[in-house]
Amino acid sequence: MLKHPPAAKAPAPAPGCYAPLKSVQKTMAILEELSRHPARRVRELSQATAIPAPTVVRVLETLCAMNYAARLPHRAGYCIAERAGRLAEGLQGLPAILPAARTAAEALTAALRWPASICTPEGAAMVVRYSTIPNSPLAHKPSTVNHRLSLLTRAHGRAWLAWCDEAERAQLLTALVHEGEHPGPVTRLAAEIEPVLTSARVNGVARRDPSLEPETMTLAAPVLSGGRLMATLGITHFIRAVPDPLPLVRRLRALALEAGRACETEGGTR
Repeated sequence: MLKHPPAAKAPAPAPGCYAPLKSVQKTMAILEELSRHPARRVRELSQATAIPAPTVVRVLETLCAMNYAARLPHRAGYCIAERAGRLAEGLQGLPAILPAARTAAEALTAALRWPASICTPEGAAMVVRYSTIPNSPLAHKPSTVNHRLSLLTRAHGRAWLAWCDEAERAQLLTALVHEGEHPGPVTRLAAEIEPVLTSARVNGVARRDPSLEPETMTLAAPVLSGGRLMATLGITHFIRAVPDPLPLVRRLRALALEAGRACETEGGTR
């Protein structure tokens, strides 16, 4: 009768080291997978991490209790929550504006009930870094965190182009043509987008292209600290529900200004 060879033993930890805790490994694997997507369901997380669904649920509920994750309404799954952003605060390049902007976004939703969001640029696009969708009873999407938004058609992108300096704007427009977002040449793109940017500067907010998602509208304002553009703060509403957006525009502009001043007071820089 053949005997099976003894199972290989895991290598002993080096002197002065400890074997990794499997529970921590599982938690970090789930948190990392969750951070890659706007929203994930338990089944999706289980498949991606090879961790049993009951364990995924226990980890997620623990992360929710600690505000590292949030449960989305209507059984849409889970998403990254505010506290998870603190895990990267020591990394160089993380926008120092985010804590102050988060406060402004939450105040915006608390006052007006509509979902608010914060974006910063990444390449030739804007990326949603934070959203109050989990706190908004009027949100029409389960999550937008980590979504990439067009600089040319989305409110956050237009706000960034309107208030960034001329050199950065020229670089971004060149990149958009190079990446096929516009047929070019760059001079034509600049001429086409300039009226949109001028209107944004006059009104203090940029608006999404109305042909996109015509039932809703997103407005975005610049968050400036020490004269430098740090982020954009936006809010989305149903058009029919807000026949006069002027009060909303005023509140958005005021909170964006307040976020910039708070960052400046704390000594944050881009």
